[in-house]
Amino acid sequence: MEGNSRKLIGIMFIFAGLAIAMVNIMLITNFSILDTNPTTYVIVPMLMLFALLIFSLKEKLVFSYNKRNVLFGLVLFIIYILLISYLRGALSSVFGTYGIYALILPVLISSFVIIFFGIDGIKRLKTLIIYSLFCSPLILMPILYQNSAFANANAYFVYDVLKLFGAPVSINGIVITSALNTSISIATTCAPLGIFAALVMFLVPVAYLYEGKLSRKALWILSGIVLLLLFNLMRMFVISLSWAYYGIGPAVTLFHIFAGQILFYIAIIAMLLVGTKYGLVIKRIKKGMFGIIAKDFGKRGMNGIALQSFLVIVLGVIGLLFTLPYLNIVNASPTFFYNEINSTAYLYSLRGIGSALSLVSSNVIFIGSTYAGAGFALVNQSNLNNSVYVIANVSSSPSLGRLITNYTDIYDMHSYILRNGITLHGAIEMSGNLSFDVDYFAIPYNVSGGFVSVDYEVFKLETQYSPCKIGYSSIGAFNYIESMIYNILNGRLAYSNSGFICKAYELAEPR
Repeated sequence: MEGNSRKLIGIMFIFAGLAIAMVNIMLITNFSILDTNPTTYVIVPMLMLFALLIFSLKEKLVFSYNKRNVLFGLVLFIIYILLISYLRGALSSVFGTYGIYALILPVLISSFVIIFFGIDGIKRLKTLIIYSLFCSPLILMPILYQNSAFANANAYFVYDVLKLFGAPVSINGIVITSALNTSISIATTCAPLGIFAALVMFLVPVAYLYEGKLSRKALWILSGIVLLLLFNLMRMFVISLSWAYYGIGPAVTLFHIFAGQILFYIAIIAMLLVGTKYGLVIKRIKKGMFGIIAKDFGKRGMNGIALQSFLVIVLGVIGLLFTLPYLNIVNASPTFFYNEINSTAYLYSLRGIGSALSLVSSNVIFIGSTYAGAGFALVNQSNLNNSVYVIANVSSSPSLGRLITNYTDIYDMHSYILRNGITLHGAIEMSGNLSFDVDYFAIPYNVSGGFVSVDYEVFKLETQYSPCKIGYSSIGAFNYIESMIYNILNGRLAYSNSGFICKAYELAEPR
């Protein structure tokens, strides 16, 4: 048992470093699993990640001081910082929308693990590292996008069972109508797929803690899903049956609001209670184990492990600082975006774009729609050469921002990540014999409850003018540093004096 105190200290400091580095990532995450947004399941793996780390004490981790391991860990951490900086610039608001930061967490965790336990530690903690990927909804998006289809299946199940019990009902889509001509909808909020993802993400770390065959653990998790499914089907049936014969009363309404959460907790408790029935047990801590660990620590103390412990805390703080801008990020759940933009939504989008433009210019002229999108002019009445033109294109999914029109030559590219997470790109571009200052970016835009992306391209004839300069004061020190990293990694090492068009900056960073 000698050396167990080192393993415990290593896990404790990895826990502390990870907790510090993830503070801002956690703060931008909804701490409730919302029926209206299946991607909110990610709070469960984020919290259970730390439980899984504690459970990893069961592994035979061996600490040994090794300068090479420390160096490898530092290199991995630098890669983590570079990935955050580059991807935030390249993906703009999409970075936050899809929780890309979680896809980089394995690099951060691996850097800490290597510092304490070397490459062998990565092998033994692979479950923890793989599990951290699910803190991003992107991994399960193909499943979460089936929320509407799942609601449809639930609606027809409830309808069929009601008919089986002789209830006089009819169905149209997810709407069930009674003989009294009142209706009830079995919507995506009745049994969101996110709640099932949350249950799985809770059960996986517990299954890891259990001793037993992998097949038994998988069966136990699958049984939990089936149990929750049965609970939800039963809940929907009871509510629908009460509605069909008695109408929607306060008791039924109240039951509908809270029953889902209660059944979720009951499912968890039930699965914990029946774990032994699947041949799963939690290994008991041997008698006197804590005394042995205390004795080992008393003999060794922090000698030989203090450097790694201090280093991981420092790296955690650096990771925290490089995620500070996330607190103000502009994003929307990817499941809230339109599958198809109808003409009404497109019209609302154009009106919204016009309203946004009127905030930065009093003289807005709608030029018209073309294949490239909707065109606007922000006219400078005293000097038409200084007028700013805007082309806005509406898309049904999260957008990175792009050039909408074609140019023969592009140079002096530069980009900055703003405080709200939007990346503002700028360049000088040639079209024929004319030079233009061009900026572009994309912003998620709410249209009557749904979201679209608006790609903006703002341009004007290049003239002698004082451009908007972006620096520490306008975007913050760490946004500025991340922007520099992004530009350098793109080979943009030298700039001219060009900046951004003020109108573009005001649009991209809405107040």
